[in-house]
Amino acid sequence: MPQASIITAAFKAESCLPRAVHSVLNQTMEDWEMLVVADDGQDYMTVLLSHGINDPRIRFYTTGGQGLGPSAARNLAVGKARSDAMVNLDSDDSIS
Repeated sequence: MPQASIITAAFKAESCLPRAVHSVLNQTMEDWEMLVVADDGQDYMTVLLSHGINDPRIRFYTTGGQGLGPSAARNLAVGKARSDAMVNLDSDDSIS
């Protein structure tokens, strides 16, 4: 079980998500998982791969809808998270 689950709801996040993911990858703690939940039908795995980001700790899901909102995406991720410690990271934000 990872030490922390990082939950990221993604809606029209093609341009900003790579920065958010890089900020997670640059942390000193390595025992984490990141759950990226698309709420717009976008294949964010492909988006990240096009930016050279490929890490098995990042898992991808979809709400199955368009614009259902960050709550729907986060709730889905909470159900999939493997850690008891969860944190939200917006797709247009970064961890300092």
